[in-house]
Amino acid sequence: MKICPTCQTKYTDDTLQYCLQDGAHLEFGASDTSSMETVALSDEEAQTVMAPRKPEKINFDLDDREEERKEPEQSFQSASSTDKHRPNTLSTVFITAAIMLLLLGGIGTAAWFYYLRQNPEIAKTSNTNSNIETRNRGGANASASSPSPTSTATPEETSTPTPEETPEIDREEITKAVSAQLSLWKSFAEARNIAGYIGKYAPKLDYYNKRGASKRFVLKDKQKAFSAFTSIKSKLSDIGISTSKDGQTATAVFDKEWDFSGPEKSTTGKVRSQLIFKKFDDEWLIVSERDLKVYYVNRS
Repeated sequence: MKICPTCQTKYTDDTLQYCLQDGAHLEFGASDTSSMETVALSDEEAQTVMAPRKPEKINFDLDDREEERKEPEQSFQSASSTDKHRPNTLSTVFITAAIMLLLLGGIGTAAWFYYLRQNPEIAKTSNTNSNIETRNRGGANASASSPSPTSTATPEETSTPTPEETPEIDREEITKAVSAQLSLWKSFAEARNIAGYIGKYAPKLDYYNKRGASKRFVLKDKQKAFSAFTSIKSKLSDIGISTSKDGQTATAVFDKEWDFSGPEKSTTGKVRSQLIFKKFDDEWLIVSERDLKVYYVNRS
C-alpha cells in the first residue's frame, strides 16, 4: 500500500508513483484495509501515472553452472578412458585367440596320436606310403641328373638350315626384251611419234636431275624437241645391258649420236647415256634416264 504524505490518500496499487489528487510523491505505508479509501482510476489516468516495471533479473545458482561445466569434462574423461582401454581390449582378444588356437592344435595332435595307437595298421600304411614317395623322388632325381643315352642327337639327325632357293633368272631373255624396248624407243623418236615414244616411260621416274618426275613432265620436255625439229636421227652403239639379282630391273648403257634439224635450228652431238628399265607385269618401262658423259654438242 502507498500513502500520499500531503492528503493522506491511500492507494492499493503499488505501481503508482504520484498522488492523483495533489501530485505528491507516494510513500509506502502500513496495510490497513479497514480504513483504506478506495479510489477508482480511469484507464487514461492509470496509464499516465503508472510507471513501467523494471525487468526482473534472474540470478542463476553458481553451483548449477559449475555442475553444468563439469559434466562435459566428465564425459570427455570417460571417453578418453574408454579409448585408453581399447588397445588393451584388442590385445586381450588377440592373446585369447592365440591361446585357443594353440590349445586346439595340441588337442588335435594328441587325438591323432591316440587314434594311431588304437589302429596300428593305419600307422604302418602311412609309413609305407611315405617310404614309397621318398624312393620315387630319389629315382626321379637320379633320372634327371643322369643323361639318357637316347637323348643325345646323332650327327645324322641334326639338320642345317638351307637358304631359300631363288628362282632361276633367264638373263638372256631379259636382255632380248630390254634390247627390243630400247630399239622401239629409238624408232618412235625418229618417227616423231610422241605417243609411242612417251609410252615407253613409267608413270614416275628419275629424269636427269629431277627425281620422281611424272610422265606428263617428261612429255612436255620431249614435246619441245619434237616441235622444234622436223628431222630426228640417232645412232646407238656400244650397248651394254645388265640385270639385277631378282630379275626385276635391267640397266642399259650406250653411246648415242644424234642429228636434229629444223627450219630454224639444228644440233648434233654424242653422249654416253643410261636407261634403267623395270618390269611392270609383262612390259619393261623406263624408270630412269640420264647422261653419264658428254662427248660433244654442236648447235647452229
